[in-house]
Amino acid sequence: MSDCCITSALELIRTTFPGLDCDVSEYVEGVLRENAEHFDSYRDVHDAIGDLLSGFSSGVSDSEITDLCRSIHKLMSPQDSKPQETTLDAPIHMASLLENFSGKVVDNKSIWMAKREISSVVDSKKLEKAEAKLKEKQEKKGLGIKSGTLYSSNCSKTVDNEEDFATVNQQIDRRDINASLDASGRHVGDIRLENFDIFYGSRVLLEGANLTISYGRRYGLIGRNGFGKTTLLRALARRDLHLPAGLRILHVEQEMAGDSTPALESVLQADTERAALLAELSRLQLSQTIPNGLQEAQDSEDRSGDKMAQIYARLAAIEADKAPARAAVILCGLGFDPEMQVSFISSC
Repeated sequence: MSDCCITSALELIRTTFPGLDCDVSEYVEGVLRENAEHFDSYRDVHDAIGDLLSGFSSGVSDSEITDLCRSIHKLMSPQDSKPQETTLDAPIHMASLLENFSGKVVDNKSIWMAKREISSVVDSKKLEKAEAKLKEKQEKKGLGIKSGTLYSSNCSKTVDNEEDFATVNQQIDRRDINASLDASGRHVGDIRLENFDIFYGSRVLLEGANLTISYGRRYGLIGRNGFGKTTLLRALARRDLHLPAGLRILHVEQEMAGDSTPALESVLQADTERAALLAELSRLQLSQTIPNGLQEAQDSEDRSGDKMAQIYARLAAIEADKAPARAAVILCGLGFDPEMQVSFISSC
């Protein structure tokens, strides 16, 4: 942009606004010089300096400011700077160019040319064969079969559960296997699951779904009955979906049988590792109280002591002492007050 055009535009502004302050004039000049190449229309000029000039208007209407911006744009966009049409030396045959281009393309199945034409990674023929074999085995045992129980993923994992006949497919990103682990090996970052499908028999619950759980936030699943909320939670709890390493999941079933178990204890029972460690610790402590021969008792006590030391170390690693507090926080978030947390499930 030539200085002549900028100077002419500034003279036009000073003529329209004779009382314009010197500082404002210098500011407008800087705006025009820095953005001259980006003014595609008079509206861009108006957006840049129109509001500023309207604040110093002394009897100048908005329409006059708009006309001023039109004039400035014409001064800063001379006709010779616009691209001009030129006549080609020879005609261009698009069909021949397309043929030449097609001949040069060797492999159109690269990752850059790939299109998502198949919505699932499951081989339907292999799936049918696997279900047929499973049905045949169960018929031989006299169990029969209710519906498809094959879980298919990149890991070729099979799940056979009478309560949940869901099929899960997932595209696994190997880069996230050991990501975001702290010094103790626990996962502390966000959770991202990409491109997974969940089927219930022949019904598609989720297809090509992505799930992102941000670290430190709480989430809830909202949807009508039968849309797959519980199925998704079960898939996460059973690790049918590939999850980052160092992640622990506790899943409380939607419906629980009413008994004399306190609500807080029912949540703690969902931590199967903690429950198993405490049960083994109680068994070892009980075995030490049973009288045996002197030498046998000494050997048994040594073995039990080593085993108990390992159990205590594991309990410390999983922070088992903080489990009741974590369970209380979960119940509090579900609306359980302290009195309800210690009440029996049958009375809740």
